[in-house]
Amino acid sequence: VIPYVFITLENHWLRPERRLLSKLFHYLLTFNNPSVGGFPSCLTGIYLSSWDNNSKSPVVCVSELKSSYMKNLIRIFILLAIISFGLTQCVSVMGSSENEANADTRLSKEDRLRRDITDYAKEQLGASYRYAGRDPRGFDCSGFTHYVLEEFDIEVSTSSRAQANEGKKISMDEVKSGDLIFFKRSKAGRVFHVAMVVSNSRDGIEVIHSTSRGVVIDNISKSKYWKPKMSSARDVVEAAL
Repeated sequence: VIPYVFITLENHWLRPERRLLSKLFHYLLTFNNPSVGGFPSCLTGIYLSSWDNNSKSPVVCVSELKSSYMKNLIRIFILLAIISFGLTQCVSVMGSSENEANADTRLSKEDRLRRDITDYAKEQLGASYRYAGRDPRGFDCSGFTHYVLEEFDIEVSTSSRAQANEGKKISMDEVKSGDLIFFKRSKAGRVFHVAMVVSNSRDGIEVIHSTSRGVVIDNISKSKYWKPKMSSARDVVEAAL
């Protein structure tokens, strides 16, 4: 004799499944036995509580289980719960993947290219600085932008001063990921540095660039060093499409 057996469906069940299984429990437990209020004669006491106040789940309580048939029935309940949980997780994963795929298709060719460019640039984070360096063994500023853009068949020079005249001139407010920003120590001075835009938001412009600290990401809008030296910006991505 098993004094009590509880079957509780946890919180993660979807509402339609909870309702369905709650009805299934009720149907099985009240099937063809109206003389005892719908309880099978093999049980001395049984009840179905629609929802547990704490877990918000349907609860079946079976007392004094005396039949191997009912033992098998409980096993079936548990198996149904496991199968339904597995199906729920599959549907959840498939739905998430479908949403990601739909979001990706809504991106334009240019947006996807810009995202891929900055993702590839981030793979070089931590690479060391090397004068005239153009590969992951070490980059200078223009060698880094040249290396990243070359991966996507976008041709730019290996000099920051030359890159400052390539592509299309845009304002700082217009910059998007993949665009290039150039720096001067004075308005009349020469370009001495180039960085690639990662994002442009209300929090400022974030760039990835090769500096004396190696390849790093900085918010140049909040940098006391870089902000006053921001000179011009060029869009070399759209021009290459």
